[in-house]
Amino acid sequence: MDHLPAPKVRSLTQGLLQYRGMLYGFIYSLVRDVVIAEEVFQEVALIAMEKERKGDEVIREPAKWLKEVVRRIVHAGYRARNGRMVPVDPNYLEQVVQTFAEEASVDQQQDRLSALGNCLEHVSEANRDLLRRRYVAGASYDEIGRDLRRTPGALRVLVHRVQRQLADCVEHRLAAEG
Repeated sequence: MDHLPAPKVRSLTQGLLQYRGMLYGFIYSLVRDVVIAEEVFQEVALIAMEKERKGDEVIREPAKWLKEVVRRIVHAGYRARNGRMVPVDPNYLEQVVQTFAEEASVDQQQDRLSALGNCLEHVSEANRDLLRRRYVAGASYDEIGRDLRRTPGALRVLVHRVQRQLADCVEHRLAAEG
């Protein structure tokens, strides 16, 4: 009786090492804080090592599995070690997940980040401040609204428009370079 060789599958620990840069970039693009990104990475590593220790399932695509673990952790609302809750807007989370799903290579991701940096230079200071408050400082729309004397709903719409403009700008820049 012939036995077919099992398909070559990388372990999750190997995946963590191989995809560390991509995974860390993915996490950072979601939480926008180096310390919190490292905390999330460590949590993902612990989950991956526990999953591997159990051996209850073969993970054929470690990078995809690891990114999904990140997405779930961040979507659930990550609480940093200092107790601060790190909220991520669900729409923003899905945009980043989609972008990383579409971009396979590190070079493509770097090109996209470079284009985004260039596009951000063309965003008004007031809108950059709004994005900083929301995604870097993790302020809620209610908090920002109180400071800026605007309704949370109006701020959500504004953030969405700025995100859409940035996404369009990035796509145009990448198309012009490509």
